[in-house]
Amino acid sequence: MGGRGSKSGGGGGGSGVDVTHNGETTRYYFSEKNGMNYYQRGVGGTPQPTPLNMTVRDFTKRVQANGATVKPVTAAAKAAEQKAYEADRKATNDFLN
Repeated sequence: MGGRGSKSGGGGGGSGVDVTHNGETTRYYFSEKNGMNYYQRGVGGTPQPTPLNMTVRDFTKRVQANGATVKPVTAAAKAAEQKAYEADRKATNDFLN
């Protein structure tokens, strides 16, 4: 049976940052494939090309210049988020089947 998106997004993302702007925090993960840089929102997000093929450093500088604060995501935080996401996807898949 076809997937429902649990693994369809491609790469899981390399590094990550939490961006807080106007009191709202969004988590971004970044990856690189074949010379193209991608970002995704959260673990379950769909990877999208970064504007102007920006690197993580360029992205961080741009959001800070726009008044946001940036905090790196630790490997432990990413692993915990990935584990919770996979458990949720399994429960959803079991329910739908």
